[in-house]
Amino acid sequence: MNVPVRFMSNNGLVLLEMVRAGRGIALLDEYTVAEDLAAGRLVELLPDLQVTNTTFDEGIFVTYLQTPFVPAKLRLYVDFVVAHWESAGRTIRQPSS
Repeated sequence: MNVPVRFMSNNGLVLLEMVRAGRGIALLDEYTVAEDLAAGRLVELLPDLQVTNTTFDEGIFVTYLQTPFVPAKLRLYVDFVVAHWESAGRTIRQPSS
């Protein structure tokens, strides 16, 4: 499946700033996002998935700003990823509300 990309970076700090600005989702390590998660500025999607150097290709995190309004495109994408992951027999951990 091809997903249109408007922005791409291999720099974790740049990705973090884009996520903080509500510009998308990113796969970032816990150390990078710990403060933002603790402060409630970001939420972790699929937190049961543990990504390591050996399982990187098998894991995904969807991180976005916690706001009253989630754009429909983002909600549809997240729902699609979760459904696809579950249909493959993978464990899903949804964020708590």
